[in-house]
Amino acid sequence: MLQLKEESPSSIPPLREERHLRALFKGLVEGDVDLVASDHAPHTLGEKLSKSVWDIQPGFPGLETTLPLMLTAVNEERLTLSCLVEDLSERPAETFGLRFKGRLSKGFDGDITVVDLKRSFVIDPDEFQSKAKYSPFKGFKASGRAVKAFVGGQLAMDEGKILARPGSGSIVLR
Repeated sequence: MLQLKEESPSSIPPLREERHLRALFKGLVEGDVDLVASDHAPHTLGEKLSKSVWDIQPGFPGLETTLPLMLTAVNEERLTLSCLVEDLSERPAETFGLRFKGRLSKGFDGDITVVDLKRSFVIDPDEFQSKAKYSPFKGFKASGRAVKAFVGGQLAMDEGKILARPGSGSIVLR
C-alpha cells in the first residue's frame, strides 16, 4: 500500500486546510473514499452573480481541472496511477450503473484517455473549452495532462483540440 507523505506540503490548492486534503487522499489510498468526480457546473461568472442567493447558479467548473489535479497527486506520490484509474473511471461507472463504461474489456465502449505524466502546464481558465472561463485553480502548476481522448474508439481530442463534431455525443443511460 502507498504511504502518504505527511511532511510534504501539497501544491494542490486545499479544500480547506492541508490536514483535510491529507485525510481525503488517505481515504482514497485506503479505500474509504469510493470515487473521485466533478459536478462540473460550467456557468459563466455572469450567471453566478445575483442579488438573491436563490438565483445564483451553484458549483464551479471542474471537468478540465480534475484529471490534471489528480495526475499531479500521482506525480507527488499521494496515490498510484492504478488507484487514479479506479477512482476516476471504474468506480464511477460501477456506482452509477453505466454498463460498458469504466474499463478496457471486450464489449466495452472503448473510451480511453491517454495522459502524459511529465507534461506540466499552468491552469489558465481562458483556455478552457467550456463557457466557464474561471477556476479556483487558476495559476496552479499541474504535472500531468490528457493528450488524447477516444470516445467509442474514435479520437475525440488530440493535444487539447476537440475533434468530435458538436452533437456527436449521447446520453448514457443506466
